[in-house]
Amino acid sequence: MEVLFKPFYNMKPLSEADREKAGNQKIPKLTELLELAQKEKKSVIFDLNAPAPRHFHRSLYVRHVVSVILDSKIEQHLIFWLPGFDREYVRKRAPGFQQVDQLFSIERLTKENISRINVDHKRLFYSGLRKVEYKAVNININLYIVNEPWLFSLAWCSSIHSVTTDNIQVLNEINHPYFFMTPSYYKFMWILMDCVSAVFIVAIFYFHWWRESQKEKLLQSTGIHTGKSEA
Repeated sequence: MEVLFKPFYNMKPLSEADREKAGNQKIPKLTELLELAQKEKKSVIFDLNAPAPRHFHRSLYVRHVVSVILDSKIEQHLIFWLPGFDREYVRKRAPGFQQVDQLFSIERLTKENISRINVDHKRLFYSGLRKVEYKAVNININLYIVNEPWLFSLAWCSSIHSVTTDNIQVLNEINHPYFFMTPSYYKFMWILMDCVSAVFIVAIFYFHWWRESQKEKLLQSTGIHTGKSEA
């Protein structure tokens, strides 16, 4: 069956060999993913959805997943543990896991000993979050979902610790942040816009002053003509 939509952003066309290889691939098991992560020394973070309400593993699914992770012998610090359900059990059973939570207050995160937060990039950059305060208490930030090179560059320049992406084949080729403006050009544009704004404001005040002065002259001339007519 021909694929109508590209599964990844801006991906290149697949060769016949790559098509055949992709067609033979299967969804990996969690144990296979952990084995690869341990081999490559890569961190692992994942969402964990609960089974159906009447499923016999409904109340124990977190504990089963933790057991699978520990049996894989992966280094515990490579696991970024995101699920909040049964977190106290996870802390006791796997104290080396890096506990990840959402964007809560610093007081709550430090009280719960959270070492990392998982944040939507729109909420982080567009709402004016003060990242320095979180870094000051040793809380790292993982940003999702970062697919554009400019957004990855912004995260890089903001000292974001890690990002989640669906565009790894492009971001993996970026060796330095993309600067769309040099610091000197940015400073020049900043000063120029300030000057233009100042001139514009002065022009508006001058226009209002000139219009009022014209009204006064018109009223004075009208008064003089009226006085002459009465005389």
